[in-house]
Amino acid sequence: MNDCFHFSHPLRHQMRASIHWIMLLLGILLLSAPAAAQGFQPYRGAGTGPRGLEIIPFAGYQFGGKMSAVALDGRSVEVSFQDGLELGVSIDTPPAFGGGRMQLMWSMQDSKLNFKNDFTGERGTFFDMKIHYFMIGAVYEATQGGNAVPFGMINFGVTLFHPRERGLSDAWRFSFGFGGGVKTYINERFGFRFQGRMLVPIQWGSGALWCGGENGCTVAVGGSNVIIQGEFSVGMMLVL
Repeated sequence: MNDCFHFSHPLRHQMRASIHWIMLLLGILLLSAPAAAQGFQPYRGAGTGPRGLEIIPFAGYQFGGKMSAVALDGRSVEVSFQDGLELGVSIDTPPAFGGGRMQLMWSMQDSKLNFKNDFTGERGTFFDMKIHYFMIGAVYEATQGGNAVPFGMINFGVTLFHPRERGLSDAWRFSFGFGGGVKTYINERFGFRFQGRMLVPIQWGSGALWCGGENGCTVAVGGSNVIIQGEFSVGMMLVL
C-alpha cells in the first residue's frame, strides 16, 4: 500500500522553527537575569535551597525512541523518532511531604517518524511530528549547604504523538520517566536547573498507529513495546 508512506517536508522548515525558539529562550534569559539579580543578596542558605514555588521554563535535546513494527504493505520495519530540540516548562511546589516537591511538567519535541526496512536496509521518513509529554511526579532534593542542590525525580503521565500530516490521527500512550540533576541558585529568586531524564512511553498490545481516512495507517505494532527516549536540558528557575 503506497499510501502507508508519507515523506517529509524540507528540513529548512524545522531548522527555521528551532532557531526561532532558541533565540526566544536566549532573549528571555538575557532580559531576566539582570532584573532577577538586582535587589537580592546572593543565596548562601543551607539545606535544600529556597523553599518557594519554582517555575522553570527549559530547553534541551531529546533523543532515542525505537520500536519494531510492520508497515501495512507487509514490510517489517524499525520505526524511530528523530533526535531534536525540546522545549518545556515545569512547576515545582514548595517542599512538603518528607522534603519532596510535587512537580507538573510539560515538554514538546519537534521530530520525524523515520523507518528502516529490516531486510533491504531502505530508509525513509513517514512524516513530521510533535511529541508532547504531560507528566506529574515528585522531586527529592539532597540536603546540603551551598548554592548547588542535587536532586532526583520520578514522573508518570501520558505522551501525545501528533503527526503533522493532514488526515492522520494522534496517538496517546501511558508513560513514565525518571532522572536527576542539579539546581544552582544565584539568589533566593533566581537560578538554573541542569537535568537529565529517561522517558518511557509504553505501547500496550497490538494495533495500527497513525491512521486516517484517506491515508490509511502507517504501521502496525504486534505485542507490547517500550519506547525509550532520553533528554538533557537546562532551565531558568523563578522562585516565588
